[in-house]
Amino acid sequence: MKTFKYLIVIALISLILITTYYILISPKYIKQESTIPPLITNTSLIGKEELNLFLNVSPIYRELGYPKISKGFINISVYYQYSGESPFTYRLGYLEVNVLSLNDVIKSVAKELGLDPSKYKLVSASLSSGIVINGEVRERPEWILNFVRTYGGYWLWGCYTYYSHIEVRVDALNGTIVSIAKCDEELPPKGFIPKLNINMSKALSIVRSLPKLKDKLNLTIPEDGWEVIEEGKVFWIDLRLAKLGPGAKNYYLEKVINPKYAGKYGLFWVIALYGDTNYVARRVVALVNAKTGDVVTVTYSSMIRTPWLTVFIEPNFTSIEGAKVRAFKLNVSSELISQLGVSKATLVIPNVTVLEPGTEGSIELIVKPHDIDQDLVGNIVVMNPIPTQSIPQELVFTPLKGILIKNGGLTKVRLRIKAVKGCPEGTWLIKVKLITHRINDKSKYIE
Repeated sequence: MKTFKYLIVIALISLILITTYYILISPKYIKQESTIPPLITNTSLIGKEELNLFLNVSPIYRELGYPKISKGFINISVYYQYSGESPFTYRLGYLEVNVLSLNDVIKSVAKELGLDPSKYKLVSASLSSGIVINGEVRERPEWILNFVRTYGGYWLWGCYTYYSHIEVRVDALNGTIVSIAKCDEELPPKGFIPKLNINMSKALSIVRSLPKLKDKLNLTIPEDGWEVIEEGKVFWIDLRLAKLGPGAKNYYLEKVINPKYAGKYGLFWVIALYGDTNYVARRVVALVNAKTGDVVTVTYSSMIRTPWLTVFIEPNFTSIEGAKVRAFKLNVSSELISQLGVSKATLVIPNVTVLEPGTEGSIELIVKPHDIDQDLVGNIVVMNPIPTQSIPQELVFTPLKGILIKNGGLTKVRLRIKAVKGCPEGTWLIKVKLITHRINDKSKYIE
């Protein structure tokens, strides 16, 4: 295993946008400035029309958290990318642009695919963020919809996100269907009637009690696995119709511990538990027959988690003193509008630190170690990340030295910034860099 000093290469490079005087940005481009930048656009995710039937899931699936709909995602992220000698990518802000409502997208997709809401329900919908880099649209925002096949009021086990049967990606700006993926919808045999005699709490308690019966069960599970079953955290519970045995849709369905269920269709509670110990992630997934309460499959898996062994540094913009933090809104170019195919869009640049010439201020930096095995000492310096950018000497940053970084704790320090009187107006991007070394080995700095 590599030693600690080689695993930490760069503790963190954090970029902060600094301006000595905010009116440098031409007033005709400023629509609004705010100390609390908005996190999402005003676009409604679900239209005001009557609730879409594909979203109208039964109470038991609503209790399980369905449909899972993402909210609060930024529609399009905007980045500045420098490709010089020391390349980097900086998230400048995001675009405020209207996207199609989820309600309209569901209706459009259902019509295109001929989906019947009595046979299909929406399992999940997420809005993936588009990406603009240096004024070029690299990825467009997309609605990702997942539908599940139903039978007798219950959901079949599928093969896509949340075990759905259909996954559709739709351009969130113009409604074009980007891709469609479908998997087999093997229905239960004729005459099969699913019965729910065991509720969710009972199913969980049945699984928790398995360690008491481990000597009688034909299960190859290490002791760590039994601990997860008994004390692990619940990270997923579901209720699905599925056929068990070799060749089933998913490996959770293959290893049947009760022979009478092999090759049979049934309604099952899916109970997933996990526990992490000493960088090992352990997971147990058990299926409980919802009619009889029998545990029919138990699957154990483990994976070694590689420790980060690093230190992060994060500016706390709410802690600003002697300066201001603004969010600027600017009109975007007609070229970008044309690429997006929209009528208007606004660029929002959050967390711009504003100093007037002749004043000084400070901002808190939070130093967060992750998985380090000992205390460290660090120094914070400010650098110019863009050689062609000229930062005036009247803009002064006080370096921070001898910062004690405690294993398992947080350290807060303040970076002081001074705009000497006579400092020219301008906007600059700076790099805040943390360099660490072991407490008793100052000669070996790790950048």
